[in-house]
Amino acid sequence: MQALDVYELQLDAKGQWQLMRTGAKRASKKFGTKAEAVANSKQFVKGKGKSQLIIRKADGAVQSEHTYA
Repeated sequence: MQALDVYELQLDAKGQWQLMRTGAKRASKKFGTKAEAVANSKQFVKGKGKSQLIIRKADGAVQSEHTYA
């Protein structure tokens, strides 16, 4: 059984939205706006197979979670 890959979309210190896989040292992708980040991150993570996307608000609180099989 394949483990679930978890990705988080969050605002970085420079004001860019970054998509990071749990345990990674660098962002998988970076975006200028949250709308662009959410749309592209959902497509990116969905294409990874069994995975989960956690979308955070600018203050770091969890906004939503999406799991893909």
